[in-house]
Amino acid sequence: MNATTQVDSYQALSHKITATVPTDLFPLPLTTFEKYMLTDDCPEYPMGFVIEIRLTGQLDKKGFEFALDLASRRHPLLLATISTASKKLAWKNSNQIPAVEWIESTDCLKSNSTGYINLRKQTGLQTTVRLGGESCCVSFLFHHAVVDGVGAMHFIGDLLAIYGQCTSSPNDPQPELSTVTPLVLHQRGELDVKTSRLNHSWRRIFRHLFEFLYCNPSGIISPNPKRALSNVASPRPFLTRILSRTELTAIKNKAAKLNVAPNDIYLAALFQTIKKWNELYGGRSLLRRYYRIAIPSSLRTPVHDNSPAANIVSYIFLNQSKKTINHHDHLIQSISQRTKQLLSSTDSRLPLYFLKGGFFVPGLVSSVLKLPLRLSTATLANVGDVKRQLNCRFPMHKRKCIAGSVTLEGLFGAAPIRKRTSVGISVGTYAGELLMNFNCASRCFSPEEAEQFADLFVSTLLDNNSPSTERKR
Repeated sequence: MNATTQVDSYQALSHKITATVPTDLFPLPLTTFEKYMLTDDCPEYPMGFVIEIRLTGQLDKKGFEFALDLASRRHPLLLATISTASKKLAWKNSNQIPAVEWIESTDCLKSNSTGYINLRKQTGLQTTVRLGGESCCVSFLFHHAVVDGVGAMHFIGDLLAIYGQCTSSPNDPQPELSTVTPLVLHQRGELDVKTSRLNHSWRRIFRHLFEFLYCNPSGIISPNPKRALSNVASPRPFLTRILSRTELTAIKNKAAKLNVAPNDIYLAALFQTIKKWNELYGGRSLLRRYYRIAIPSSLRTPVHDNSPAANIVSYIFLNQSKKTINHHDHLIQSISQRTKQLLSSTDSRLPLYFLKGGFFVPGLVSSVLKLPLRLSTATLANVGDVKRQLNCRFPMHKRKCIAGSVTLEGLFGAAPIRKRTSVGISVGTYAGELLMNFNCASRCFSPEEAEQFADLFVSTLLDNNSPSTERKR
């Protein structure tokens, strides 16, 4: 494709793809969870998260920048900043063009760590591309007040689909974009399905609140507290481990046998890993009674269909005592029953109702967040099938998405961790493999110890769920 033909192709796509920000979209008031994400954000514990995509093939710079610009305009919050002109916080259109940092290196080990984004001055997206030969690594830094993991992946899907359309040969299959309706962003804070009533009572509300306050979670013990205090950061924003198709199939078979979801098995393995780690480095007598894992829970309903990228999420919390963690299958069943109960009801919305009440008292939420509280021991997010979360249709080759001149080899990323929470794990499946990413707090783990923790989780997961384990039993 020569330069003239390429320019014509870009212009044709610009007219074909709707990417105009409605004039009546901004200013857009912040939702309760966006306010929380902004309030809890600070340079020491930034509320940013990194997603990396690894591509093979020749990435066209102009095509990528064109696709980034068009995709960003389809998701207006990524180009917004926070206005402080009035008493109420609101998003405003920054009118900025998304910038790309180009680096001649494909070494993802030198990827940028999660950084601090000041949303009052900067937009919630930063992009870095490392080029080298027939492969490249694209790193996106998102602010969590702007998007959650699902929203970020929808944006990346749009970016790859637009890039695929402008770099594909005319006779080749092309990606298909999903529909995006910017004005749906006005509904992103609507938590209730209007056709049904909230199905929790005051008794259940107080039960959840009592359990949350009573089960004071233990943390993860640092093998060397003095070294951890030096806060030596890893050169990577997260660590990655990949399980093969055979290993993933074994986990799915175990889940089917127990009539549970694979995510219940991942949660059980994380509880057991934390317990093993603490017994290894702290001894049994130093442990408190409970561990708690925070699980992001999407609040998307049919109201949010066709929504651009946004943060439409809450959290559910699972508590387990030390005694219950020892019994593997019983632990999985217990986790399964609890998660089904929480996810099939409106209980996952309760944290937002508590936050909404807290924001009625000026300064209350920010004061509480400054207290030495541990909301959870760890976090585990499951994004599910990566290809499905991209929310666009792609030509496929060997179960991998083709976007014009490049092939998506993998998508990796982990959520930010908060004060006194030591580990955040994100899992997802792509091309038949299980991708696991670990964000380990540098105040708790040295880079070597973080690698050790990730390996312990993988060995715990495989040892308890492999066919050989079944034979031993």
